[in-house]
Amino acid sequence: MNQVDFVHKVQQLGEKSPRLNRVLDAEFTKRTYGLARLAIRHYHDHVIPSGRFEWASTESLANEAIRRGAMQKQAELGALLGALVGKQIKNALEIGTANGGTFFALAHIAMPDARLTSIDLPGGKFGGGYTTRGKQRIESYTLPTQQVGLFQADSHSPQTYEQVAGWLNGDPLDFLLIDGDHSKTGVEQDWEMYSPLVGQGGLVAFHDIAPHEADPKCQVAEVWRDIRTSRDTLEFVEPPTSDGAGRWGGIGVAMIN
Repeated sequence: MNQVDFVHKVQQLGEKSPRLNRVLDAEFTKRTYGLARLAIRHYHDHVIPSGRFEWASTESLANEAIRRGAMQKQAELGALLGALVGKQIKNALEIGTANGGTFFALAHIAMPDARLTSIDLPGGKFGGGYTTRGKQRIESYTLPTQQVGLFQADSHSPQTYEQVAGWLNGDPLDFLLIDGDHSKTGVEQDWEMYSPLVGQGGLVAFHDIAPHEADPKCQVAEVWRDIRTSRDTLEFVEPPTSDGAGRWGGIGVAMIN
């Protein structure tokens, strides 16, 4: 069981037991969880290798991305990467990068001269941001011919938007991944602010579109229901796991026409 499955399993257990849920909400537990996240950051910064990866399939690339910190299910991430391979991604933006595993995969399927951009909030409750050493590791995933812009900031800030728009220099995005703030308001704001930067024929992906049984704070599903009624969409959603982690994950892709 990877770290993401484990967190979801604990959350589900908390939903079933009011007493355990009070413990999970206790300030001491929150601080302990914060220390655990720092330990995970340390692990990724000092143990996970830098550099590129020779991949034979999108499934193997997804597996390696998860090993490097991607927080998606392997089958769902592999399906998304498969949909992107033939798109000739030259300009991509990821909102919510955390340990950089998904960014790692995007760098490998993007064009050799692609511009790859990340927005991630340091200390954010849905990811936590990358450290200075982590930033160097993430940059190592790209080719020397690819341009990399890592913005450690709040995606909802007008100043951040202006900085990112300036960095893009008027070039439309081919792909946007929204995987930062998972609250309904946060997801809606990322969609409304950054989807206009996506060019015609581009794609916008959302992670965690499945209703999360164990985590009511994850509200991406509410936003996704509205988007898919007015857009051409794809969905990659695996059945709930049988290990007690409950239903989580799911990737939805909206096409910009």
